[in-house]
Amino acid sequence: MRSRCQTGIVYALTPAGRHTLDGWLADALATPAREFPEFPAALSFLPILPPEEAARRLDQRAAAIEARLREREAALAGVRLPRLFLIEDEYQLTALRAELDWVRGLVADLRSGTLTWSGEWLADWTSASS
Repeated sequence: MRSRCQTGIVYALTPAGRHTLDGWLADALATPAREFPEFPAALSFLPILPPEEAARRLDQRAAAIEARLREREAALAGVRLPRLFLIEDEYQLTALRAELDWVRGLVADLRSGTLTWSGEWLADWTSASS
């Protein structure tokens, strides 16, 4: 469905399109999706690396998250819109901050030895659990 205005053609949702949008939006807001991001999959393979290497790589991730946070915060600093129009940014910033805190905690555990493993420990553990 479309209509004309002074500047050209304006497109609008058809009733069927609006019905589809309403259904998708209701589901997307109310139901957590079964998403499979790459990071949790990579974490499941963490024992392949030595703990020191895992800590170094996770430090790199933390630095990248920090940079992304600074970029997004700077981009939003001058924006003067009602919160309603910024909630997706608010959500993304909150998720990034939570991930950063979690990654920093994991690195601290790796560096302190609270979380550690070795090839010998892994072999012993797998043979004991069989």
